[in-house]
Amino acid sequence: MEFVVPSFALTKTGIVEIAVSFVMGFIIGLIARKLFVLAILLVAFFAVLYGVGYLHPSSVSYLINFLYQNEPVAVTKVQELPSIIPFLSLAFIIGFVTGMVKG
Repeated sequence: MEFVVPSFALTKTGIVEIAVSFVMGFIIGLIARKLFVLAILLVAFFAVLYGVGYLHPSSVSYLINFLYQNEPVAVTKVQELPSIIPFLSLAFIIGFVTGMVKG
């Protein structure tokens, strides 16, 4: 039984592709971390408003109904992302994790 070892000769195009994937992952990691922190702050803000009495449950239900009405548009936009962003690239994943940690 013979093992065939593929050759991994990197060309300039391959190096640029890896670099672009890493940078995209890094930027998306930074954005994801900032959005995560923003979401936590917004939940805390609305919890304080609700606790103090400035926010009524009917206004929250209006917001939830608004989100459910616009959900199909958001889902179709998110389904387009895998064709644009190289999620399965190792360079992208390393860049994403680096952006999440350093962000």
